[in-house]
Amino acid sequence: MARVHGAGSVGNRRQVLSGKVVEFQENRPLYGGYRSQATTFTWLYGLTGDAHYLEPFLYYYRSGTAPLPANGFLGDVYTLGGLAELSPQALAELTGYSAALALYLSGDPEPLERATIGSPRSSHQGIATLYDAQRWPDMYTTTHQFTDRISPSLLEHASVSYLGGFCRRNKFNPTLAVSWEGFSTDYTALVLDNQPDHAKILVYSFANEPLMGNMRIWALEHGMYQLTTGLDADGDQLMDTVDRAEFLELAKADRIDLTLAPKAVTVIEIEQASRLERIFDRADLAIAAREVQLGTNTLAGVVHNIGSADVSDVVVAVVDATGQEVVRKSLGGLGAPLDLVPRRIPFTLQLPAQLRAGCKLVLDPGQQISEIYEGNNIVEIGSLPAVDYSRGWN
Repeated sequence: MARVHGAGSVGNRRQVLSGKVVEFQENRPLYGGYRSQATTFTWLYGLTGDAHYLEPFLYYYRSGTAPLPANGFLGDVYTLGGLAELSPQALAELTGYSAALALYLSGDPEPLERATIGSPRSSHQGIATLYDAQRWPDMYTTTHQFTDRISPSLLEHASVSYLGGFCRRNKFNPTLAVSWEGFSTDYTALVLDNQPDHAKILVYSFANEPLMGNMRIWALEHGMYQLTTGLDADGDQLMDTVDRAEFLELAKADRIDLTLAPKAVTVIEIEQASRLERIFDRADLAIAAREVQLGTNTLAGVVHNIGSADVSDVVVAVVDATGQEVVRKSLGGLGAPLDLVPRRIPFTLQLPAQLRAGCKLVLDPGQQISEIYEGNNIVEIGSLPAVDYSRGWN
């Protein structure tokens, strides 16, 4: 919301039809809805790139100040590229308001560590640090938190370190740079930089043998990237050796296979070489296992289009473990839900009497459709419970 009158007077509620500001607060930019307004406008900036959505924050940021709740969004606005216009002096002053921003600007994890460890004598009512959790361990283990006044800052700090951002009550805008799969609990990670066109992460493996898993990227815009990994032996956050260097086409939710050296810090750097078209203008076919029913000789379900473009012909198929099609069916066109009304098509496939092990239900088996995300196009048939499907799909 725009400032309305007086330095620091910020509109926090306005009528939708007239645009008239009906409520404002002093020095609390976008605080409406207990900062839900702030998270919505930060999200809108991420979607559109329109700095108008951030202006109530930037009004303060330019002078090196960050009142509540603007302090809690400094890391997010930085990762979206929204602080590029600020002077070095203003940025330096802002680091005192945000451990995440201090980490991204300097690579120094100490402010985040101090915030995580906390003080032996707490000065606040929350259970938000390791010291707090040590005094009241049930709050992070066995106790059901029946009040919303238990501040989960400890989890926020861990999320910033491992994932590059955090979400919580009244803060739901997407922030994560990466997520991790397959490494169990034998690793720790520190996201040093998280931008739409580059990222840098340190990962330490506690394992005694090479550790294999995946890193899934969430914030990088669609493009061609130079991926470089190597070991940092002296703790300066730089690669002493380059073990892997390759170009990859990456977009949101893509996975990168990784092998972590034992008892060592692996540096991962991803730099954009060229920008490609937005993926969010594409179609996105989707199918969920919970909506698929396996009968005696039938397979039935529903195909959704949750993207931004129409699909002229939806093809669904069952393929075996070798990729050979067992059965295939064309379902016709499926529009995009641009009016927020769901678009879906039910289907029923006739299966052979004996279905081989390892078969999958696949949408767009020939991958003829450019989609936002391909990971929601497959259902493992072997994981479905067999049901009596004599009455058909409802």
